[in-house]
Amino acid sequence: MNSTIKKYSLGIISIVSIFLLWQVIVIIKNDAFIFPGVLEILKSSFKIITNKSDLIVLSNTLFKLIIVIIISLLLAGIVAFIYIIFPSSIYFFRPIINILKAAPFAVISIYIFYAFYQTKEIAPGIVTFLVVLPLSFEGLIGAIDNIDKNLIDDMKMLEISTFKKFIYVYIPICVPFIVTTLLQSFGLGLKVMIMSEFMSQVDKTIGGALFNIKYNYDYAYLLGWLVIIITIVSIIDMLIRIISKRSKILSIKK
Repeated sequence: MNSTIKKYSLGIISIVSIFLLWQVIVIIKNDAFIFPGVLEILKSSFKIITNKSDLIVLSNTLFKLIIVIIISLLLAGIVAFIYIIFPSSIYFFRPIINILKAAPFAVISIYIFYAFYQTKEIAPGIVTFLVVLPLSFEGLIGAIDNIDKNLIDDMKMLEISTFKKFIYVYIPICVPFIVTTLLQSFGLGLKVMIMSEFMSQVDKTIGGALFNIKYNYDYAYLLGWLVIIITIVSIIDMLIRIISKRSKILSIKK
């Protein structure tokens, strides 16, 4: 219990320290226009989460991100199923994934935005998909590779189809890894999606809202969005840690 209190206390102290440091910078710079105070930023964050139009902006970005993650996970699931049937197929898929991982985000973004200029609304989704797919692929393949070899040998003796083994055995075993992969994809995907929306200037999205700030110069509003985004990503990161810890405990018990 004391350990838990200590961890949360240090976390709170860390956050407070960041706010205090920012407030010191505000005092030193003495420019409330570019360096709004902590209270002003928090007020902007509160206005964002209570404003209907801003909530629509937030939900539009999150909805598109969830769709992208689901599609990438389904595609990774198909690849994982093929991998179970034909293990050597990994030598076909691995170079593709490595190319996507190695390709610079800026190059992919610029090309996609020009290629889909007339339908720029879908460009951020495509860019995010190309970034998230390798993460989904490696998460599922890694989960399958971590399954006990004795269990895999036992499954080979079962007189049921590979598809049923995949649905009723592989997936349940891999659930903790799948959830962790989903959360990791969400954390990374949110940042990529927002940046892609900003670059393509898509209306009624977080990135589009941030791009429009250059017209009204509301830096408190900009930093208010930053607080919200960091909060969402931090919650996702905390969930990843909890699930990873519990999955390790379960594996030890087994």
